[in-house]
Amino acid sequence: MHITLTLDNDIAARLKLLSHLRNQSFKLMANEVLQAGLNLIESKPVRQDKPYRIKPVHLGAK
Repeated sequence: MHITLTLDNDIAARLKLLSHLRNQSFKLMANEVLQAGLNLIESKPVRQDKPYRIKPVHLGAK
């Protein structure tokens, strides 16, 4: 699939540097980074704890 994607300059520079350091194409590096990010987001949902509740206790009349 071909798609046009607009990246922020800092993201593009980081991908370009990473692709150079790993001796991979920019396209391959962008796909790997996107895949890793998606896997991280989809992996395990954030646990939602039950709201903290305080039970009132009558300590006697004043």
